[in-house]
Amino acid sequence: MKTFKRILAFVIMAAAAIISTAGIAAASNLPGISESTHITCYPQISEGRVYAIDNNSRYIDVGDECYITAIEGDRVYVSYPTSKGRHSEWFPREYFSAADLANANFPTINAKGKITTYQKSTGGEKLGNLDAGDVCYVITKMHGRTQLVYPVPGGYKLGWVNSGDIYEGFLASVVSIHSAIDIGKVLDVDGGNYANGANILIYSEHGGENQGFELIPVGSSYMIVNTASGKALDVTNGEAASGVNVQLYTPNYSAAQIWEAYEAGNKEYYLKNKLGYYLDVSGGNASDGVNVQVYEGNQSNAQKFKFKPQSAPSGGGGGNTDLAWYQNNVGNVIANLDSYKTNLDGFGAIKGQCVWYVRNRAYEKIGVLTGIGGNANGWYSAARNKGLATGSEPRTNSIACWNGGSYGHVVYVEYFDSASGTVYFTEANWKGKSSGDGMLQALSVNDFKNRKGGYQGCIYLQ
Repeated sequence: MKTFKRILAFVIMAAAAIISTAGIAAASNLPGISESTHITCYPQISEGRVYAIDNNSRYIDVGDECYITAIEGDRVYVSYPTSKGRHSEWFPREYFSAADLANANFPTINAKGKITTYQKSTGGEKLGNLDAGDVCYVITKMHGRTQLVYPVPGGYKLGWVNSGDIYEGFLASVVSIHSAIDIGKVLDVDGGNYANGANILIYSEHGGENQGFELIPVGSSYMIVNTASGKALDVTNGEAASGVNVQLYTPNYSAAQIWEAYEAGNKEYYLKNKLGYYLDVSGGNASDGVNVQVYEGNQSNAQKFKFKPQSAPSGGGGGNTDLAWYQNNVGNVIANLDSYKTNLDGFGAIKGQCVWYVRNRAYEKIGVLTGIGGNANGWYSAARNKGLATGSEPRTNSIACWNGGSYGHVVYVEYFDSASGTVYFTEANWKGKSSGDGMLQALSVNDFKNRKGGYQGCIYLQ
């Protein structure tokens, strides 16, 4: 087998000239920080608030400029603005970075030109710029962006850059990782659960974010992170033995999270963990839901994988951009109702309810679990309380909410054509009927909002 120093041959291209890769090295940790050399950042939320760990009357609003002045494991000490001046409290680290800021050995890269930085991984909110010569610490990747800590006068900033501005090829892309046992089966974060310890398995490809991964070069190896969470493929407890489970975990750049790539032929690769064992599909079984583990090298198809640019989500014809497909399928049932579960995401629901439908549809189409239970009339407020992105206008792949009537109603917005103001949506249990369950419908924005009393807004899933 042949090892690859910087690339997966034929697949992953070297970093672009904007970033110097010759000097990549493992940082012993982030630079020391204090009141005078803080890390400027913003909470990673679209709307709502982040509450302090020990005082729920203290909070940070979306858009607040924050200063991290201390880091301890899963919490960060943050200075933030209030009406009476700045105040400091401990806040959960997860709202600022998907990585373990206290205990990781982050790789460094050197900027060779000016690159725009952003507050959030999901876009918008320009933060500043990298300047030529800046030594930057690579934290993680999410949504096609790379999170960095970079120097500014008086301290550092924690921000995001477009991965395409610093990398080329697959290093800048979201990829799906296909098993050689069955090329239609890919690595999958079980149930779209992005908590530490979430299980990794193989599943039929559907293009959801729980099947998307991004690669971070670490010397001649790679860390492989999930695009929805920024968390890494990790060998449980760092145990070096055959049969140990592979999970999702906060990036810490330990040996349990670093993988070497070896050519296996047919543009396929073995992925050997730094602990000495290979990524492996248990039992060489290609059925949906089969577990992924590490195992001693045996050169079987169970240990061979192929990297491809991630396909568009299934269940929507041309994915999220093919307006003609939606126009042509109005009146057709586009959801795979037979596959829907009554207890998806740990929340029970009666088959046929509107909440049962949107919960399953979100997972079927884009691999997202809502994490919301209860009646439809409580979904919008529950989403806001969880810090999820919400707003008054429909968007593609969102959940629209009404609180009118005894239970309210929710529907899945499949596609929003802003040019014509048309909302394409599916639902279940509209006015107590099941004949329209999963059927694609289209209405103008005004008619859509007014079809039931008590329109509240939409929960944005992407």
